[in-house]
Amino acid sequence: MKIGINLTNLMWDTAENRAKAINAMGLLSSSIVRDGMRQEATSFIAANYLATLGPVSLVLSIMPEDFDGNEQPPLPLDLINLDRWEARFRIWLEAFVAASVDLAIAEAGNELDYYLFNRMIDKNAPSLIDDQLLPLARAFARFLERAAMVLREYYPRCKLLPFGIAHFRGKTPNGSVVNPGKILAILGDLDGRNYLELIDGLNVHIYPSISDNVSVMIPERLTKFVTDTGTQLPVYVTELGYANAVAWPGGRYNAHVQGYYALRSCPQRIDAIILYALDDFIGGKKWYVDPITYFPLPEARFLRQFNAI
Repeated sequence: MKIGINLTNLMWDTAENRAKAINAMGLLSSSIVRDGMRQEATSFIAANYLATLGPVSLVLSIMPEDFDGNEQPPLPLDLINLDRWEARFRIWLEAFVAASVDLAIAEAGNELDYYLFNRMIDKNAPSLIDDQLLPLARAFARFLERAAMVLREYYPRCKLLPFGIAHFRGKTPNGSVVNPGKILAILGDLDGRNYLELIDGLNVHIYPSISDNVSVMIPERLTKFVTDTGTQLPVYVTELGYANAVAWPGGRYNAHVQGYYALRSCPQRIDAIILYALDDFIGGKKWYVDPITYFPLPEARFLRQFNAI
């Protein structure tokens, strides 16, 4: 099992914040980092920044962003121009290759709940139930197919994942999907094709609350999600974070230790856990490393300890 850390959009942040992150990474023990692509104009800057972090592997969140002229926000997933999007994606991949970035894992679409299907789902409406998922599955299938084709051309050994799910605790927000694993189940037999052949694993984002018994909640919810997909693919936890970890009994270090052992107790094969996040400089939040002193917070101790196992 690999354990890594999210860079929280530092690939396309300011040079000052990237410099802070480089200093911070020197205090951590992480062989794998995750970040997301944005404006293609920053792709070569981002790739060269990643190269300065040393021998680390990248987990790339492939953003399905496509703009029609100056339209903001991006077009909904079912309306994006895949040729135009592909041209943007190739710019990023060419930058990574030029900088000798080790792209180990890529996730298509980032996150279901708060990103991938924005503008396809009314965020104020009740969450979609199983018989309402076919349009989402079709929109994602065409995007996944194109992303896989282009990715394999540059990085044939890169592991490709589908979108992550964020309402892992079982408390589905409005404007989401009650059973997100069922979207992947549809992909297994959609219009005469098995699109699951394009992916190498499943993807979840886990944000426990202080009220959760993680040793029970995580195995139960993960088992339900994997069962809903109808697959036995390995699981990648590309975001593991704690919204209220400051108040966690025993502190944030203990919170992550509990989450780690809960995941280790799951019957499913889990290939990676990626903590969220190094530091959210954009939002001004202090997560793993203090942005002023670069002093490693308790999560740095967690990374050192459990990456040594």
